[in-house]
Amino acid sequence: MGEEVTACDCGKCPRYDNGVRQVTQGGFGVGDHLMGLLATAGLQRDDPAAEVVYRCQPAALPWVALFTGYARLVTANAPGVRPSVIPNGGNDRPGPRWVNYANDCGTTPVLPSPRPLPERALAWAERHRGCVALSPWSTWKDRTWPLDRWLRLADLLERAGERCVVLDGPGPRAAAFGRPSACGESPERVAALLLAAKLLVSNDSGLVHLAGLLGAPALALCRARAADIYGCYESVRAVNGGGEAGHLTPEAVCHAALWVFFSGRYEDGFDITPFLAPGDPFVAGTAPERVRRIYREKYAVAKRLQPNSLLEIGVRAGYSAAAFLSACPGLAYHGIDADLEDHGGWPGAPARALAMLRGRFGRDGCVTVADTARLGALPPGPWDLVYVDGDHTYEGCYRDLRLALAAGPRWVLVDDVTLLPDTVGRAARDFVRDLGLRHELLPTCHGDLLITFR
Repeated sequence: MGEEVTACDCGKCPRYDNGVRQVTQGGFGVGDHLMGLLATAGLQRDDPAAEVVYRCQPAALPWVALFTGYARLVTANAPGVRPSVIPNGGNDRPGPRWVNYANDCGTTPVLPSPRPLPERALAWAERHRGCVALSPWSTWKDRTWPLDRWLRLADLLERAGERCVVLDGPGPRAAAFGRPSACGESPERVAALLLAAKLLVSNDSGLVHLAGLLGAPALALCRARAADIYGCYESVRAVNGGGEAGHLTPEAVCHAALWVFFSGRYEDGFDITPFLAPGDPFVAGTAPERVRRIYREKYAVAKRLQPNSLLEIGVRAGYSAAAFLSACPGLAYHGIDADLEDHGGWPGAPARALAMLRGRFGRDGCVTVADTARLGALPPGPWDLVYVDGDHTYEGCYRDLRLALAAGPRWVLVDDVTLLPDTVGRAARDFVRDLGLRHELLPTCHGDLLITFR
């Protein structure tokens, strides 16, 4: 480590007299180490003159070395002073894991940049360009989606016209798929393959973090709290219900993957920025690119469904309405909002929505202030699509879904099923199970469940 330095006792990442800052990753997985880079990169941003030393487990070093965000890598047991520690058990704490890691080090998170990959690795990966990469195994048994579901998923994807390649460490397990595989390859080759692939589908594992840092498209099958694990990566979509005991079916995952391919067509199709209301606390507290992505996804939903009419429960400031009306200019639209502070509301937002919809789309009187908890029925349609994004309690969401069903729509779209898995997500799952309804999970930022009635 060079000369010895003295650590302070602040409990955060110390600034030493000689400008060295040290961070030890207390977790053991490659994913923990890769996500820890958001903390070390934050420290480097805070003090460019400091030497940020990242202490890692030996097995993780070559994966971390693919990125910037530090001055020096050493093994975790290398001699030196007591550094700041990112504790193990990051998934057990509330809140986004990347924010917790940065807080452990007294900084705010920053995504590091990938280093250039060797030309030989890039050339090797060309054989897999455009494929769907499957990563069916995890170090952690409870995170591992059952193998029979992976085999079924591979069949479904190939029936949909996709080519699959199976990723694993050294060993014979991938032979069960009877498909091309890449096993025991170097970190550089794996990174190059992810950049060449159309999509990575994986358990909650280090490969998803690798894809996220590379900006490569990925779909993560998480047990729960998907939004708190991968929400910092713009290229990653994540769904709950994975793992050893998860409820995800191969059909649901295949539909989610196909949705990623479809929505990618509209990456540059819509920008919500001109429609945003000044002073909106949601906008102020959310990264601008994430805000744009949320409403690009609504635009893509509208492009796919092409509804003639839409009833929205939970209008807020009208951003989803703007996305739908931009995608379908002839759409007959009406929205209902309780104008409460609960459930992500912003008092006064419906009036702002009405003014924006009048000014931008020439729509007048299309928003009603009302609480669906006090309504016996929704406004008469007919409605092709009912969009449910109002009461986020279990009971309130289930009640809104029953009101939506009674309105006789072709589709119901439920927002926030991944973001709020224990309330909205559970209500939506119970609703489709109780009534035996066809449904499709869309791996959007917050998770949308599309229910089809006819």
